[in-house]
Amino acid sequence: MRIHSWSEDWEATIRLQTIRFVNEQIKDPVTAAHDGTVAAVATLALVELLIDVRRTELLVQKGQYRQSLWFWSVMFGACVITGGKTDSSLEEAQMKLARDEYLDKIKMASHVLRIKTWEGAKDALRLFAWDDEFDGELELKAIWEEAFWADQGRAKRSAAGDVDSRDARAFW
Repeated sequence: MRIHSWSEDWEATIRLQTIRFVNEQIKDPVTAAHDGTVAAVATLALVELLIDVRRTELLVQKGQYRQSLWFWSVMFGACVITGGKTDSSLEEAQMKLARDEYLDKIKMASHVLRIKTWEGAKDALRLFAWDDEFDGELELKAIWEEAFWADQGRAKRSAAGDVDSRDARAFW
C-alpha cells in the first residue's frame, strides 16, 4: 500500500498557491496586463491541477492520499474555472468540459468523505485551508450544491439557507 508523502502535499500546496496567485492576477485589472480573459499561464496551471487530480483520484478513493487536500483542490479548480472569462467559443467549450469534470470530482469526493451538507463541506475544507471570514463562501456553496445535487433534482434540497436554483456561474 502506498501512502502519500508530505513532499507530495508540499508540492500540491505550492502548485495551489501558484494557481491562486495567477487567478488573482487575472481578476485584478490594476495588476493584470490583460482584460480578465483566461490567460495561457492560468490555463496551463489549471490543466496541471486537473492532471494531479486525475492522477491521485484512485488514491483518494482508497484512503491513500490526503482527502481534505484533494477536496480543496477540486473545489478550488471548479471555482477558478467557474469565474474564468473566455475569448472564444472554443475556450468556452474547453472550460465547460473542465468545469464539468471538476463538478464530477466534487461529487465523488463528497461521497468518499461522506459530506451531505454545505456545513460538512466547509468542515472538510477546514482540514486543509478555510477562512471563516472568506467573502466568497456563497459562490463556493453554489458550486458545491450544483455538483452535489446535479442528478438528484432541486426537490431534495433543504429550503433553509440554500442558494437558489441559479447556476453557480451567476455569481460572476
